[in-house]
Amino acid sequence: MRQEADSKRQGLSWILAGVGIELFGALLIWQSLPDFGVRTIPGLVCVVLGSLVMTWGLVKRAQRNQPRVEAPPAITDWAPESELQRPTPRSVRLSPSGRRMVTWWFVMLSALPLYAYLVGQRGGPVRPDYAGEYVEGVAVIHDKVKREGAHGDGFYIYYNFESPESPGRLRASASVTERQYGALKIGDLLRVWYLAPNPTVHELPDLEEKAPAAPVVWFAVGFAGLLLLLFEVIRRRHKAITVFGVATPGKVEMLQPRWAGSVYTVTYRAEGQEKSLRGTERTRRLTEGDTLTILYRADKPDHALIYRLGMYEARTADTEG
Repeated sequence: MRQEADSKRQGLSWILAGVGIELFGALLIWQSLPDFGVRTIPGLVCVVLGSLVMTWGLVKRAQRNQPRVEAPPAITDWAPESELQRPTPRSVRLSPSGRRMVTWWFVMLSALPLYAYLVGQRGGPVRPDYAGEYVEGVAVIHDKVKREGAHGDGFYIYYNFESPESPGRLRASASVTERQYGALKIGDLLRVWYLAPNPTVHELPDLEEKAPAAPVVWFAVGFAGLLLLLFEVIRRRHKAITVFGVATPGKVEMLQPRWAGSVYTVTYRAEGQEKSLRGTERTRRLTEGDTLTILYRADKPDHALIYRLGMYEARTADTEG
C-alpha cells in the first residue's frame, strides 16, 4: 500500500509538472501571435514535452499493485495452432489485424501533415461579397507611427489614395503588425479596394496576411512523429512475442462492451504463475468464457498478447519461402 501511495504521489508531481510546461508553451505561442515569431517553435516544443510528461504522470498514477489472480481451472480442451508448435524463432508475417492496423496508421500519419498544410494555406485577402461595386486603386504610404501603450506597442501606417468620386486624395490610417511595420516604408504602394459611391469604405488587401503554414506543419509533423514512434514500439513488441513467445491457453474471464469495442480480461498461466491480460478489442471477436491461445515472453511473462488479435502470425510450412 505504501508503494502504491508513493507511486500516486510521484504521478501527481509529474502531471503538475506537465501541465506547467504546457501552459508555459501556450504562453509562448500566445506571445508570438499574430506574426508567429521566434517564440512559436519553443512554445510548440514545450506543449509537446508537457504532454509527454503529463502522460507519464498519468501512467505512474494509474499504477497499482497487481491484483491477485485466482488460479483458473485446468484447461484440457486446448491445443496451440499448428504453426505455433514449430520451434522458435518463428518466421512471421503480418496478420489480417496487423494489415488493418498498418493501413489505419498510414492513413492517419499521412493525413496529419496534409491537413495542417491546408489549414495553414487558408486565409489571405478575399474581395467582399459585393465585389462588383468595389473598385481597385493604389494607395501611397506617407507616414508610419509606433505608439507605446500599457498593453503593448501599437503600429500604424498613414496612407492616401484618390478616386474619381471624391475631390482630392482621401487620407486614412490602418493598424499593422510589427513585422509589417518593419517591412513597409514611406512611399510604398498598396492596393486598395474601395466602394465606388463611398471611397471611405475600403480595404487594403495587401495587409491581410495568411497565417504562416510552417509552424502548423512542423507541429503536425512532430505529433505524427510521436505517433509513429508509438506505433513502432507496439509493432516491435508484437513481433518479438510472436517470434519467441511461448504458447499457453487463456480464458476470457470478463468482457465489458464499450462504444468502440470491448475491454477484456484474460487469465493465463506463465512460468508457474497466474497472470492476467487486460486490453481493448475493437472487432468484437471475443466471447466471455472463450478459450484461446496466449503468447508470452519466457523472460518477461507479463509481456503477452492474444495470438488471434496480434499484428503478426507465424508462417506455416506451406507459406515459408
